[in-house]
Amino acid sequence: MLCALSMKESDIILLDEPTNHLDTQGIEWLESFLQEYDGGVIMATHDRSLINAVSNRISELSPHTKKFVHFRGGYDHYLEEEERRRQRLILEHEKQTKELKALKQKAIQLKSTIKDRKIRDSRDRDKLSYNNQEHRVLKGRTKAYNQLNRKQEYLQEQLVDVIPERTKISFKFEDGAASTLCVDVSGLTKSYDDELLFRDVS
Repeated sequence: MLCALSMKESDIILLDEPTNHLDTQGIEWLESFLQEYDGGVIMATHDRSLINAVSNRISELSPHTKKFVHFRGGYDHYLEEEERRRQRLILEHEKQTKELKALKQKAIQLKSTIKDRKIRDSRDRDKLSYNNQEHRVLKGRTKAYNQLNRKQEYLQEQLVDVIPERTKISFKFEDGAASTLCVDVSGLTKSYDDELLFRDVS
């Protein structure tokens, strides 16, 4: 079917796990065909080598932001760019957190200076002037306090989410050691499209 597809003059090809049933020679042919293909190719695959060999754009549906993020280049380049982006988000988050902390501290200090207007004694000739001045000061501080609270709320809404570090699995083998990895499993069951393939394999 892949060979037949290559014979057609199409503008775009959609591929879903195209290397699943191909041997090494078949994968090499597919890579060569896709590299020379003039149209567009949209492909879903777990084959990182194939992605690196033929792709020039990666689209990631982020599980954290629930948005599409686009990267140019192959899979290795995508991983590098993703990590750079993660580091930028960490710095941005730290900056926002620091600013939010400073705003909260200012709001606490300002709130402590806001107190009820004191009415001066009626025998004081300057009581009217004093009361008006005190009222203006109180009003100004209340307004500033409310502005700080609004800034905090806005910043809290704009707080960036930091992408968690990608889980990495790595193996290290001693020099000269046999390149065979043995894994013991038990009770292994696999089904596909509600069809049981095997059960309780050890």
